[in-house]
Amino acid sequence: MRTLKGALGFLAILLLLTPAPAYAWWGWLDDLSGPGRFRGPAFDVRLVCFGAESEAKRLVDELKNAQLLTQKVIVERDDPNQRVPVPRADVLAARNAWRQLIADLSSIHLTFPVLDAKRLNEAATRQAARLDARLADSVARTDVPPTVEIKPQEMSEFLSDSVKELEPLIAEVSRGIASINSTGVLLSACSTDRKRRSSIELGVNFWYADGNPGFANSQQIRLTTLMPMFSFRLFTDPRFDVLDAGMGAGVYWFTSKGFDSFSGVVLEPGRLDFHAPTLWATYPLNSPTHILRRIAAAPTFRFSLMEFPAGFSPDAFAGVGEHHVQIPGELIKSWTIFIDLDPFVRRAPFVKSTK
Repeated sequence: MRTLKGALGFLAILLLLTPAPAYAWWGWLDDLSGPGRFRGPAFDVRLVCFGAESEAKRLVDELKNAQLLTQKVIVERDDPNQRVPVPRADVLAARNAWRQLIADLSSIHLTFPVLDAKRLNEAATRQAARLDARLADSVARTDVPPTVEIKPQEMSEFLSDSVKELEPLIAEVSRGIASINSTGVLLSACSTDRKRRSSIELGVNFWYADGNPGFANSQQIRLTTLMPMFSFRLFTDPRFDVLDAGMGAGVYWFTSKGFDSFSGVVLEPGRLDFHAPTLWATYPLNSPTHILRRIAAAPTFRFSLMEFPAGFSPDAFAGVGEHHVQIPGELIKSWTIFIDLDPFVRRAPFVKSTK
């Protein structure tokens, strides 16, 4: 039991240290050739994600850079409409930063198509026109003075309008990455800086079975499992990524007032997580259809196979009569239902805007 307490203590530390919010879920384990059926809460912690740098990180970094460079050319004056000379190089850097952000946002459909094409094109067109009006291409000329006269009020309005235009789009991308990184677990230590293709988790299940006259002197039987797991996304397109797969192996503990506690090795040779496509988790809550799809993106249904390869001796569960038999190692079906609310509560780490 000292080992079990240590495992539970380790899980508690992980829960405290992991930054994502926690949500519990419930699982069922089919009958053994003996006691059952088991049910109880299940907890998975995603420890590390493997994959490429996410589109969310790139867009958030570019937005931060564009904001900071624009703020650099806003020189405060008593009269905000007074033209102020600023270095042409600074204006050019700000203009190029916004152009790079517009280009990358417009091309996101090639790698992570979660944004509505029409809405994205309209936003990009408006932002390009706004950019031309305030930071025209003429600032790139080399045959003009090294300073440009800028009205601080106009630049402040440009910055505010630009952030208001682009932040919601980038937030949708960030929600999509958060959904990918948190699907199928209670807690995820993965930030939106990386887009998960595969990951390593640690799972703890607290199963219990009601008393059965054939086992444990009719006392309740409890099963605790501690299992490291490897999972991966089978599909990468966020419009169709409805299935994840995984496998794992670990240790179990059976306890009851009706028999001496014992432990051993447990395997999970395969599991499948079924969920709505990532796209549904990105929708803004601006219509009944989008609200329903955001809600539908929260639950995940898991089907897995578990095995106790060594089986159980006739005395393991204090079976009586016909139940006092050797229980062989066998594959046992398991189901789990859980809710992923991370995309609802996680926010993109934007720079504080001037709004």
